[in-house]
Amino acid sequence: MAIDITDNEIYNGLVGFIKLVVPAGTPILRGQQNRVPMPNTDFVLLTTLGAPRRIGTNLELTEPAGWQADSQIPADSNTPADSGGSAGFTQYVTADFEYRVQADFYSALAESWSMAAELLWYGKLGWYQMPAGMKPLYSEDRRQLPLVGGEQQWIQRWTMTLVLDYQPTWTQTTEAATVATVIPEPIDAYFPP
Repeated sequence: MAIDITDNEIYNGLVGFIKLVVPAGTPILRGQQNRVPMPNTDFVLLTTLGAPRRIGTNLELTEPAGWQADSQIPADSNTPADSGGSAGFTQYVTADFEYRVQADFYSALAESWSMAAELLWYGKLGWYQMPAGMKPLYSEDRRQLPLVGGEQQWIQRWTMTLVLDYQPTWTQTTEAATVATVIPEPIDAYFPP
């Protein structure tokens, strides 16, 4: 049993998207790293905002595994339609979640980068760039938020929130019997009518 899309895979999908709007080789970092200094170059910082919020109900699917339906057994086969034994089922459960990430662009070109990210997030290129199970929903609050660095100099920063539809699927494989042999055992009991 496992979830098919992890937090790291979402981050990697977003890194692939951000690479569309920044020059090649620009560092794209994951936020909330303690005791790590800011790079001495232009970069992008991605930080998850809160926990994913459910925006849809479950979609559940059960598929048989390990056996053949009667229609799949050749007519000239000596295999009976129900030869017994064990088979299994695979259960899939998926739902839609809203996943929010703050993207901070640190550069003299940060405004252009954030504008390009906003334009592509709403377009086909942004849609097709994201991996399966993750698709752009909307972006919000593209704004300038400069800060003063350790050298007491202003650092140009533009920030925005990217919101994506995240569809994790939980998978569980189970076993089931196709034939059960019942052996009655006599007992010393009387049940009056």
